[in-house]
Amino acid sequence: MILSIAWRNLWRHRRRTLLTASSMAVSLALCIVLGGFTSGFMELLRAAVVDRSIGHVQIHHPDYPTSASPYDTVADADTVLANLKALPSVDRVAGRIQGFALFGGRGEEASTGMFMGVDPVGEAALTGMDERLVSGAWLDDGTPGAVIGERLAKSLDLAVGGELLVVTNALDGSIGDRVYPVLGVYKTDNIGLDEGAVLTLAAAQELLVLEDAIHEIVVVTHDADTIDQELPAITAAAPDLAVRPWWEVSPETVEMLGLTGVTTGFFAVIILGIAAFIIINTLLMSVYERTRELGVLAAIGTRPRQIVSMILAESALLAGLSAALGLALGLSGTAWLASSGLRLDVGDGASFTIAGVALDPVVHAQLTADNVLIPLFTLGFVAVIGGLWPAVRAARLDPVTAIRQE
Repeated sequence: MILSIAWRNLWRHRRRTLLTASSMAVSLALCIVLGGFTSGFMELLRAAVVDRSIGHVQIHHPDYPTSASPYDTVADADTVLANLKALPSVDRVAGRIQGFALFGGRGEEASTGMFMGVDPVGEAALTGMDERLVSGAWLDDGTPGAVIGERLAKSLDLAVGGELLVVTNALDGSIGDRVYPVLGVYKTDNIGLDEGAVLTLAAAQELLVLEDAIHEIVVVTHDADTIDQELPAITAAAPDLAVRPWWEVSPETVEMLGLTGVTTGFFAVIILGIAAFIIINTLLMSVYERTRELGVLAAIGTRPRQIVSMILAESALLAGLSAALGLALGLSGTAWLASSGLRLDVGDGASFTIAGVALDPVVHAQLTADNVLIPLFTLGFVAVIGGLWPAVRAARLDPVTAIRQE
């Protein structure tokens, strides 16, 4: 009976009920869409920074993480790489050499920057660097040469087919200098990389007189959620080396991902807070308009708890109607964002970058249970709390005073 009365009370003011339900539905839908977009963005960020840059696990000489010294190398790298590739949990492995050099071109111009030595196949599979080329071709172990960043190419007035001079300090104390034909030009929107060059591992080892040593090994496992479980096996395959998961290598990435979630939660609280204000305002107005009617109910013996139950039932029914509309809108909006995506281009053809890493230009929303259930249950909680104040106020009305009110 209480539910029946509450339902009829809601539609005594059809326009107000529809406006209130619509406002709350839009609030719920915005929370669902915002949650889906944030999940998609966080996955895009994690994939760009972790999967395609720093990897799931990095392996170095024990002193290299703190010293960054070119002398702290991983010796007998071929054996370590082979051991890692043999692990069933490992998907991709790539070795890297890193150093700084003086670059020269065909003129008198010179520039300093970072160069990397990479396994062409492994690096392409890991970071997709071969897809960042704006001209020319990617590295090939059978073809000597270098690919250079767009900024370096402009600085030295170099293009594909030109010659790049690289001068650096070799590890045996000599001056390493080589001239490499420019095979390609890449653009990553990472300033450090775009001002540098990439060589093959063999070329970098020859330039620095490293023999078979490298500076860094990057490992990507099949499942990013089980990295903790795979660390012992990876550590055993790389004895006496520093084996660190990505959250230790890049704690700023962890903070960035956490900050994104906190920001989304903040906006969700604001949106649902507005919904709470709307439902409190609507029910208070309803109680005020029905003061005389509520006084009559109290006078004929209706108990205060029954009046409270009736007002809370109105709040619950209003929340249920809003939830149905909000779910339809939110799921539709999230589905559209998941299929079409939202572009993050920043103009002039530049990619959206975070921490120097270029993200994919389109963010696709991801629908998760948390993105739907948390706003839904929060809306129900808000409806109960929002309806409690008007319900208690209605239950405390003095029947005589209420009946006399115009």
